[in-house]
Amino acid sequence: VARQTHSRLAEQQQQAHAQGQWQQAQQRQQVDTVQWLTALRQAPAQLWVSQVRQHDTHWAVHGEALGATDVDQWLAQLTALPVWQKPPEVHQLQFTRSVAGTGAWVWQFRIEAQLKGGR
Repeated sequence: VARQTHSRLAEQQQQAHAQGQWQQAQQRQQVDTVQWLTALRQAPAQLWVSQVRQHDTHWAVHGEALGATDVDQWLAQLTALPVWQKPPEVHQLQFTRSVAGTGAWVWQFRIEAQLKGGR
């Protein structure tokens, strides 16, 4: 009976520890998310974000800008955030017609990064 009780208590302690670690990781990721969401709101007016994806710690943003320098400027703002395991990098930057259907020529971009924390 004492062994069973000890075993059960050890298992409960291990589970509580694992849940505590999970909760801490989720809280860190939430703080990181709030920081990069703030950076999204501070994007230059000449830059339009069409899609943001986050899967675990992988982060990606797609959009269009009037100039390549607008993308570079925003990339510098994003890179300055303390939330990255691997800082943001431009994975696509091409001058093409807007997907918005206006016929305007814009710079389409995709930026990817790895957030800190997670698994």
